[in-house]
Amino acid sequence: MSEIAASPTKSAVVITGGDALHDDHVADIAAHDIIVVADAGIHHALDKGLRIDVVIGDLDSARPDAVARARHLGAEIVELPDDKDLTDTEAALLHAASLGVDSLRVVTGGGGRLDHQLGVLAALFHEDLAHVRIEARWARSRAWPLHSGAVLDVVCTVDDTIGLVPFGGDAHGVNTEGLRWALTNDTLRAASSRGVSNRAVSPRIRVTLGNGRLLVINEGKVS
Repeated sequence: MSEIAASPTKSAVVITGGDALHDDHVADIAAHDIIVVADAGIHHALDKGLRIDVVIGDLDSARPDAVARARHLGAEIVELPDDKDLTDTEAALLHAASLGVDSLRVVTGGGGRLDHQLGVLAALFHEDLAHVRIEARWARSRAWPLHSGAVLDVVCTVDDTIGLVPFGGDAHGVNTEGLRWALTNDTLRAASSRGVSNRAVSPRIRVTLGNGRLLVINEGKVS
């Protein structure tokens, strides 16, 4: 069983189940210090030949042979009860954060049940993750959850489609740089689609948030 010492400079990846992962999103995973897979994410990790440090979940969707293989390769197996109050992915995120990481990447192919997908997005804003820089690589998109007072700089490509989606309530004091339709101390309402389909006019954009929660999404070039 592997043991991972906590360190404030570590980075982690959490791989989830769902659809197959895109190669572009797994190319540099090995460079991260810790790789955690949530339940059926074990199949994607093994299929891509990725190192696995921790497998966590109730293992209802993970094949026993895959779990045995990961264990043989040195992974720690954290089996959770079927009856629990959080998803395997949320458990994986919290486990990774507990190891002392300061950055965390979530990699998923998307797909699967809508309630699971919404649950993962909600879990990105968990209060115990607020101190960790999180990037989600979701299907072919990238997303970043922002809490009150956050400043986000993103390297992108001119004409990338950028979405700004308030989460769990209105987002106040939103400022942007490098977007076609700039926001200056604006409020994005939770029950409005105003923040979707903006466009990058610079190879680097900045989003700052005064108060609330905001999901920043880079959809790339959308024709």
